[in-house]
Amino acid sequence: MRWWQRVAREVVAAIGGGLIAGIVPRVQRNGEIERGIDVLTTEAQRQIGLQYDTGSAQDVKTIGIIAAASAGAALFIPAEHQVSALWALPLLVLAASAYCLVRSLLHRAFERGPQVPDLYRHFEGTLIEAKETILQELVRALEQNQPLLRYKVRWYRWGLLFVALAIVATALVQIALVLPV
Repeated sequence: MRWWQRVAREVVAAIGGGLIAGIVPRVQRNGEIERGIDVLTTEAQRQIGLQYDTGSAQDVKTIGIIAAASAGAALFIPAEHQVSALWALPLLVLAASAYCLVRSLLHRAFERGPQVPDLYRHFEGTLIEAKETILQELVRALEQNQPLLRYKVRWYRWGLLFVALAIVATALVQIALVLPV
């Protein structure tokens, strides 16, 4: 092998090694970034699912409490032989409870995140940019759902408080009507 062939081979090897040294870390870094985005996306989807399930479970409990309170009032009122103006107090508190519980049911719908098929159809960019956009949309949905959950919980707690007060008011009216004056 001649000297100029050796030099040429060494130059090509040096250039190739330099290119590989510059490209491989970028490829590995982009791969790590993509894996990290995938993990964060999966966790964000899980959190949105938990938010949605929490809201749905609370709605079911709320409907059950409204039904139980209404059934209790419907069974209790006809059993009373004494009609008194005092019964207006427990009924008003029960009505306030039903109002608060129904308010906890009425809210804006939860965000479930981006419509991925539409995003991929209309997105013009690289795959990693599309995944970053999906993650941003999921985070935005999480942030939008958080106040909705607080709103639901606030009205739900007020409704439960009024149910408890209606039970106490019913007991007090019962005691007041039974005790001799």
